Amino acid sequence: MGISLVLVVLLAISDLSLAQYCEKAHEQDWSYHGYLNAQDDWKEFFPLCEEQSSPIRMFTDEMKNDRNLTKLIFIQYDVPIIRAEMVNDGRTVILRPQDKVKRGILHEGHEYTLQYMQFHFGCTERPGAEHTINHIRYPMEIQFVHKNKENRYANVALFVDVSDHLQIVKHHSVGFYFLMTSVYAQMEVNHAFDPILEVLPEVTFKDDSTKLRSPLILEALLPESPASFYRYTGTLTTPPCDEAVWYVLRTTTCLGRQQLDHFLGLYSVKREDASPECLMKENYSPAVKNDREVCASQ
Repeated sequence: MGISLVLVVLLAISDLSLAQYCEKAHEQDWSYHGYLNAQDDWKEFFPLCEEQSSPIRMFTDEMKNDRNLTKLIFIQYDVPIIRAEMVNDGRTVILRPQDKVKRGILHEGHEYTLQYMQFHFGCTERPGAEHTINHIRYPMEIQFVHKNKENRYANVALFVDVSDHLQIVKHHSVGFYFLMTSVYAQMEVNHAFDPILEVLPEVTFKDDSTKLRSPLILEALLPESPASFYRYTGTLTTPPCDEAVWYVLRTTTCLGRQQLDHFLGLYSVKREDASPECLMKENYSPAVKNDREVCASQ
């Protein structure tokens, strides 16, 4: 009788545990919230993920201030994207330009071409940027994924704050805490994101795809001083976890709260399988302890 009761309790606990997962998510080759293919399982199917070293936790007092680092140059980010496909792949939303304009970045003589951009976010209660800075996790992180001719990756990470998002930050040089809000604190909407948000409802469910209907200017998404950054060598934050150089921008951009909420209504499954636990929320990898040198540009 006692053994049977224990077994029933264990089975009940197991069922409750599985209920926290999105049942359909395990049918993908990898996911954030499946119970057979979540992050702890990635290395079983993607060997490079065993050595995954991105995203990382960054601390400004541990960085190397490198005055010799040149500024990051954005190539043709000011040219409007007039053709692009946006896809919900069940893990994130991917926006891929299709207008044959060679956008990219140039740093220290190395040029990389933009392949696509993707979005990582949390949920109503928790922020969802992948990288953290001085223990701060921003509400969203946009990643601009680039490649060079040798198929090596160089990615730009852009933190997105929310207009009503206040943070407690330690000022290391003075040693006290103060309230800090983005310079965009009074902004209710960021119209630079309008071309994306205009068609976002059309990719609510997995495998949905659509085309941009309005020109998108990537330069307008960037903060006022995008040339300053934190740089380190890591990996892609998702399978197959290939090696990548990261440029994490030091300044942030901003969205209105209602604009961010549009992303929080996306699903990681097809329409017929949609349920609350299958919302595309918290689609970020945990930041790992940083054992790599991070250089801060001036």
